Amino acid sequence: MSIKAINRRVDRPHVFAVVCICFGLLGLVSLSLASTAQSTGSALAYSILLPACVIICALYRHPLAAACLVAFLVPLNYPTTQIPFLETSTELLLVVFTPLFLRSWLSQRGELGRELALTSMLLSGGLFALIASDSELAAWGFIRWVLAANLLLGLIAILRTERGTIRAGGMAGDRIFWLAILSGALICAVFGIRQRAGAIVFVGAPYKPPNIDSTFGFYSNYTAYLAFASVVGILLLVDKKLGVRTRTYVLVSTCVVVSQLAQGMSRGSILFVAIALLVALAVLAVKSPGRSLSLLAISSIGVLAVYLFTPPRVLEEFTLRFIQDQGGDVYRSSLQRAGWNLLVENPFGLGFGGFVEALRSDSSRAYVALAHPHRLWTELGLELGWIGLVAICVLIGIALGRSLRTSLKQLNMSDLIAGACLAGFAVQGWVDYFFFETSNLVGFVFILAASLVGPLKRVAPRSRTRDTRSNTLRQGVFS
Repeated sequence: MSIKAINRRVDRPHVFAVVCICFGLLGLVSLSLASTAQSTGSALAYSILLPACVIICALYRHPLAAACLVAFLVPLNYPTTQIPFLETSTELLLVVFTPLFLRSWLSQRGELGRELALTSMLLSGGLFALIASDSELAAWGFIRWVLAANLLLGLIAILRTERGTIRAGGMAGDRIFWLAILSGALICAVFGIRQRAGAIVFVGAPYKPPNIDSTFGFYSNYTAYLAFASVVGILLLVDKKLGVRTRTYVLVSTCVVVSQLAQGMSRGSILFVAIALLVALAVLAVKSPGRSLSLLAISSIGVLAVYLFTPPRVLEEFTLRFIQDQGGDVYRSSLQRAGWNLLVENPFGLGFGGFVEALRSDSSRAYVALAHPHRLWTELGLELGWIGLVAICVLIGIALGRSLRTSLKQLNMSDLIAGACLAGFAVQGWVDYFFFETSNLVGFVFILAASLVGPLKRVAPRSRTRDTRSNTLRQGVFS
């Protein structure tokens, strides 16, 4: 059977997304078992299986399947220490899929504002990495931003093509992408449940017990991704275009993810969810009051369920984290203050990893030398310089304005999810920084890409007038 015949018979990208996800799960199982056994074959197993997924996606010409595979596998993060500068499976994933995403965005026309912001950010980061104290580490940080930018542009092109395209099962391609994100977070949350129960076969022991981090390296990164997935699930529940079976799956998945988020005891993650849902409620109150009431009811029931089913000890400890200063807050404040001072003093930035080196060279700046200043915007300025910080702020501003403006003009849940999550992310970034794990950086790229897709352009049919004129002409000639 020829390739064209296969494409004609199986033109269902969500089916191939499932096939690719199965390949990815097989690779993750192999990698996790090999890592647990301290085998040197873990990176080899993953590097063989991931190109197989790329071949499948390229063979059937469905970039949506590749996007869904990346969305599913990103939170399922494992170390690949055998490959230089590729410390985790997420970074390996970005490298393997680079050609596919590059091909996706090169075939479409860009937009001036977005391209200028991205170019300024990358040029700033690249030039300033050359003058960093640790230029090798700064260069790796710059390469990571290049991979993220390629993923961003590729996802924008893919999601723009899939917007309004109804796939088999009556679901649009952008909805399938959000479901893949929720599914990956669900598996990650299940691993977190197993880790909490003491089963560490697939995930290993937590970095800072008793805080659970699942497949992430730190508990706050884990809960930050769960917060993002929770908002996705909650807003999908009020999407009228989902079928009963899909809605049931979303409900179950969201309940699992939210339950683990509640036990993570991360104040920043709760802030993310609160801001995102408030923005979504405000938009829905204007465009669809009925759905805003549904969202309010779902959120209220969720809060009540968390209150009733969370163990009293966890609930009490979590409440104290909000009403009392914690011991780590003193260190956090000193790091934020030191980061701001370094940003003011270094307009060209310090490069990736430069913050901790600056603290080690001058211990009077902060009480402890950690890898980042616990504030997203400060760290971005330290990595990319003032120019890069302004560029990425402009890019985020364009994305937030476009997604919310599109939601207010023609209500689309994909735009609303992206805009609400981006608003929550911007506020959460004022109190913490998560991009030291590439999985969280890619999660931000998901939000940014969906926000930059723009409205669905409806093209009026042009053939009817032309056909009518030709028929009239024929009738006049042959009458």
